[in-house]
Amino acid sequence: MPERVTWRLYWATPLVGALGGWLASLVGWPLPWMIGSLLAVMLVRCLADLPLAEVPGARKCGQWIVGIGIGLHFTPAVIEQVLAHSVIIVFGAVATTLSSVLAIAFMRRSGEDRATAFFASMPGGASEMVNLGQRHGAVLSRVAAAQSLRLLLVVLLVPAAFQYLLGGGQPRPPPAAP
Repeated sequence: MPERVTWRLYWATPLVGALGGWLASLVGWPLPWMIGSLLAVMLVRCLADLPLAEVPGARKCGQWIVGIGIGLHFTPAVIEQVLAHSVIIVFGAVATTLSSVLAIAFMRRSGEDRATAFFASMPGGASEMVNLGQRHGAVLSRVAAAQSLRLLLVVLLVPAAFQYLLGGGQPRPPPAAP
């Protein structure tokens, strides 16, 4: 049975995340509420002596909210844009597949077993890769470390690169309804 954690620890996690998001928004960091929260919680868990706990059901609730938010913005105009950019979408899928195959080859070359190399190199949900890796006999600490590093690098570097390359302009408001 999991260890009981007090509600005080449950409240500390979103408060630390909110503080990190707020600080990141003050300095103009891209995606401040996601990246700032991630970094704040990560730093407090790794460097401070303040134990943080996962709020029960918060992850599923967050996924539900994000899914609704994305679904609400999926309009016929979005479908048109997806179709207009289908070549680059297919290119991205092929590039992701090739980079995953190369990553597996590199990890195998470094002496990792096949299951660890596969699940550590696959893009996707980090927790799902760890769970699948467990079922297939992977070294879970290495899968979790590789997935965490991948996630951290993507979340930190991609928005910053887009902001740098495209300029830090303000998003355009949605077009008015006809």
